[in-house]
Amino acid sequence: EPVKILVDTFDVISKIIENEKLVKKILRKFAALENPKLPETKKDLKEYLSKDLKENVAEMKITPPFSAYNGDEPYIFVSYTHKDKANVYPIINYVHNKGYKIWYDEGIPISTDWANTIGEKLLGCELFLTFISEAVCDSDNTQDEIHLAVNEKKTLVAVYLEDCNIPAGLKMRMRRIQGILKYEMSEEKFYKKLMSELNRLMESG
Repeated sequence: EPVKILVDTFDVISKIIENEKLVKKILRKFAALENPKLPETKKDLKEYLSKDLKENVAEMKITPPFSAYNGDEPYIFVSYTHKDKANVYPIINYVHNKGYKIWYDEGIPISTDWANTIGEKLLGCELFLTFISEAVCDSDNTQDEIHLAVNEKKTLVAVYLEDCNIPAGLKMRMRRIQGILKYEMSEEKFYKKLMSELNRLMESG
């Protein structure tokens, strides 16, 4: 847990907050972004940094369950926001163990053109599986992937992890996409429904 070790050992957040010049500089840069979700005061900045680092530490504990598929056979492209990894990884691991080839953004080399790699893998997939939650509202990358999949008329399945209000534009684009409301189902019913849809759509594709 390198981030946690760094925070605990060197008390990073306190050192930032105690540096008035640095605090003012950070707040000025945030103000220029005109994002109401970003902090405007020193107190808000401290809470923001604490929350962000806590989320990063939690995220680092969650490792990809398997290597992304890299071959010529039909595969499923998985679209999700990293904030949902804890919920998404067990699901795609289940699907993977059922024999499906899956590509997700696991282990893309730093030297690789990230956007082009994502785009190429999306365009080459047999089925586009996306996971929807409140966190998607803050993820431009996930929204871009969904828009591209719709534009390219990919076979799509959307799993709703929670009852959430997604942006109106995205909601309009997704109105004809097969949706599975996981939050309304038992685990057994959800997996049965998901596999039924994947089997049907992959076979018809």
